[in-house]
Amino acid sequence: MKQGKARIELGKVGAAVASPVLPKRHHNNQTTVRSVQSNDDVDAILMHQLPATLDLRPHAALVTDHVLVELAIAIMQRKLTISHLRIAGCNAFSAVGMRSLVHAIGPHLKSLDYSASIVKRDVLKVLVTRLEDLRELDFSSCATLSSDVLRDFMPSSWRRIQLEVPAAKRLKQWYMMLRLVREVNRRAFDTSVARRSATTIQALVRGFLVRARLDRDANNMFRLHVGNVAATKIQTRYRGHFVRHGTTMVNQALHRMRVRVAEQRRVRCAVMVQRSYRARLNRCRLVEITHVNSLRRRQCHDAASKLQRLYRSRAARAQTAVLRRAMEEHKAWKRHQVRVAVRLQSNWRRHAARRTIDAARVAHAERVAKRHAGATAVQRVGRGWLGRKKALVRRTQWMAQTAAAKRLQRWWRRCLAPRANTVAYQSLVAQIKLQLLAEAADAEAKTEDRRKHDMDSASEADSEDDWYAYPGTNGQPWWFSPSRDQRQIVRPNCYAIAKSMVGLGVRVYWPFEATWFQGRIVKYCTSKRKHKIEYLDGDKEWSVLDDVEVGHLQLFNHECWL
Repeated sequence: MKQGKARIELGKVGAAVASPVLPKRHHNNQTTVRSVQSNDDVDAILMHQLPATLDLRPHAALVTDHVLVELAIAIMQRKLTISHLRIAGCNAFSAVGMRSLVHAIGPHLKSLDYSASIVKRDVLKVLVTRLEDLRELDFSSCATLSSDVLRDFMPSSWRRIQLEVPAAKRLKQWYMMLRLVREVNRRAFDTSVARRSATTIQALVRGFLVRARLDRDANNMFRLHVGNVAATKIQTRYRGHFVRHGTTMVNQALHRMRVRVAEQRRVRCAVMVQRSYRARLNRCRLVEITHVNSLRRRQCHDAASKLQRLYRSRAARAQTAVLRRAMEEHKAWKRHQVRVAVRLQSNWRRHAARRTIDAARVAHAERVAKRHAGATAVQRVGRGWLGRKKALVRRTQWMAQTAAAKRLQRWWRRCLAPRANTVAYQSLVAQIKLQLLAEAADAEAKTEDRRKHDMDSASEADSEDDWYAYPGTNGQPWWFSPSRDQRQIVRPNCYAIAKSMVGLGVRVYWPFEATWFQGRIVKYCTSKRKHKIEYLDGDKEWSVLDDVEVGHLQLFNHECWL
């Protein structure tokens, strides 16, 4: 049925796009060229599609009504299951092509992407009334789509889904049940009549075949007996003649020669006679069998036709009486069923209205929950961004203040020109103070970053490898971590293997896209045990490399891929 509708749509599109002013003798050639070009476009579109997906965005310039109808026919012929349709940016088709495509993929379609397009009212009507099972629908960035357009078609879609479709399905099921019962009864009756007729015909044919086979066997036995008696007499005569005439060697040689020649001649004659006789016998037998078979078949056919005619006339009269009584009973039963159906429909509509109201309440609660969740996510991202911006401003101010203070100190020292010891002492004190201020500022910034990271799980935490070397009093440097607020004589070297991967090239295999993506490891976060990967296409990802499968990850150690 869908293929027939698609063919009708194809005819409408062909009649709509055909030019009426061209001569008739060129119309067929132009239609043939357009059909061949459309088939090539359809093959090119379907060749590069993912499973269960029809993406027409790369071919937006080719997507017309004619191409959509050809696509629908190709999808039905190949029995493809399409659950995702992407037609964003395709504006060259109308409701005719969309209706054909919906007929082909409508029962299985779950997701539709129609963003950034010019949505027409008739196309929207086709989508609303024929795609009731959609789960995902994207109309973002559509300039011609407004709330008034959607408000016009939502009631019709709701009535079709909630009232018309269930009622039509129930009526269709009831009608098909009645048709099925009648068809089963009719086929059972036809089968019984055909079986009895076939049994009678088979009995007659088998009897004729058995009698013909018995006649042939009797004739063959008689011919075999006569041939054996004749062969025995001929052999007896020949042996007596051979014994009587075998006296001398010359006579024997001549006799043997004559016998040999005569024997060869007799053999040739016998072969020719046998060949002619057998050919004549086979022709006569074939003609006889053909005549007898045709006569028997005609007699059997006449007898069977007469029996069937008598039986069918009697059965038709009986069936007419039965049908007349059944029709009266069916009318009474139909009136009762109508009353029962009216009562059931009223009860069901009341129940369906209650279920619809409950479903609307649940859907409203889900929408409110989704809006709250979206607002929470937006607030979390906004607060994280504002915090990072505030930290950047404070860091810039602190650096500017530090530079200004250093410049003032240098100017003031040049003005005072103290002694060398005083200068060394004051410089040491200033360095210590600046160091303490820097350590305090770094610790505060680290604490602020950690607080923001805890508030927003999507933010990227800085690496905790923040150990800095400072000169000691005995010439031995000591190490200080602002984030931990700890001092160590020896620099800790935690996560040495994980940190040694930073800076190496990496290739990651994505199974869903079946493609290798190349990038570089730029950072390691010890708190999350994750590496930050920057791909060559600009994408970034935090990943636990220890959890990646062995065949899906490769590292470049400046010499080869491992």
